[in-house]
Parts: sequence; structure tokens; C-alpha cells
Amino acid sequence: MLFFLFGLAVSLLVTGILVALLGKSLIVNWERKNRRPLSYLTPVLLTLVLLYISMTQAVPRVLDVVTIFANTCTVEEVVARQEGIHWQSLDVGGRKFYYNQWQYQFNHGRTYRISYTPRSHYIIEVTEIVEPITKN
Repeated sequence: MLFFLFGLAVSLLVTGILVALLGKSLIVNWERKNRRPLSYLTPVLLTLVLLYISMTQAVPRVLDVVTIFANTCTVEEVVARQEGIHWQSLDVGGRKFYYNQWQYQFNHGRTYRISYTPRSHYIIEVTEIVEPITKN
């Protein structure tokens, strides 16, 4: 969960910096103090970057905070495949889940029960499902 909260803090910090830069560039434009003609387009570029970062990073994480504190994360059983295990993400059935690589380790072919946030797909808890050995 600390991994998720750190990502939330970073995305909110980046969003705040982009808002401050956008405000500053708008003031420069309104006062007509631009040094280069191309710098008049800076607010447009910053707005596009701000929208992208907000919609893909900050907003899903902020909405998932309620889910984490209410302890109502989505639970699902997944099978880890070799081609789907990456450094900080796990690809399962066309969906990408993010996890703390120092906290969780996934092994090829094993089944796991994961608890994850519904919008940003951060894995909060992992439990390996071990099937009992049957005697024949």
C-alpha cells in the first residue's frame, strides 16, 4: 500500500507543478512578456500534458484512495506467465497490474489471489494459492 501512496503523492506533485507552470505561462502571455513568438503556445502544450497526466495518473489514484481506506479492493485469482511478469507490472489476460517489486515476487505458472485497486490497477495484497497434493 505504501507503493500506491508514494505513486499518488508523486502524481499529485507533478500535477501541482504543471498547474503552477501553466498559471505562470498564462500570466506571461496576458502581460505580453514572451521573448519568443513560439512561447505563446506554451500554455497549450502545458494544458495537453496536464490533461494527460491528470487523466491517466492522478485522477484514477485519487478515486482509488476511497477503495483502499474502505478495504473494498477487487480480488481476483490470476496465473502468472513468464511473458507477463515484468519489473513493476504483471500482464494477465490483456490487463496490466502494477506492484512493488521489492515486496512481491511472482513465479511462472503459479496461481495467485491478488487484491488490487479497480481504477489504477495497483496490487495491494498477494496470496499464493497452493493446491493440496492428492494421493492416488
